[in-house]
Amino acid sequence: MGKPTNPLGFTLVELLIVIVIIGILAVITIVSYRGMSAKANESAIKADLANAKKQIELYKVDHGSYPAGLNVSNCLTGTTAPSPDTRYCLKSSNSGAYALTGDGNTYALTLNQSALTYNITELTGPTLGAATAALTCLTGYIVVPGSSTYGRSNSQQHS
Repeated sequence: MGKPTNPLGFTLVELLIVIVIIGILAVITIVSYRGMSAKANESAIKADLANAKKQIELYKVDHGSYPAGLNVSNCLTGTTAPSPDTRYCLKSSNSGAYALTGDGNTYALTLNQSALTYNITELTGPTLGAATAALTCLTGYIVVPGSSTYGRSNSQQHS
C-alpha cells in the first residue's frame, strides 16, 4: 500500500475561491443596502410631509384659513390664531428643515433633508423639489437632474 490519496485540509486554490465568493457576496450586499437606505430616507420624508399636510388642514378647520408660516419650533403661525398655535407643530423623523409660506388661502411647505428637497401644497402631495432650473451646463452639454434612487443631488458636479 502506498500513501493516502485523500490528504486532510484545503488547498490554497480552494481557499482563494471561497474568499472570492465571500467578497462578491459582500459587494452585492453593500450595493443593495445603499439603495434601500436611500429609498427609506425618501419614504420618511414623504411620510413627514403627508403628516404635516394633515396638521395644516386641521389648522384650517380650527381657524378658517391656512397658516402663514412657522416659528422656530416648527409650530404653525397665522393671523387668525394664537401665534404660534402649539397644538399644531410639525415634526421631522430625521431632523429635516421645514419652510412654510402661506397667505391664508394657499400654502407651500418644503422639507429639506440630506440633499433631498420635497414640496407639498394644499393641492398636491409630496413631490421632489424642482431644482433643475437652477442648473446650468457648458455649451454642448445637457442638464441631468439628480436622483435620490442613486444617492445623487442636483448640486453634485463631476469633472
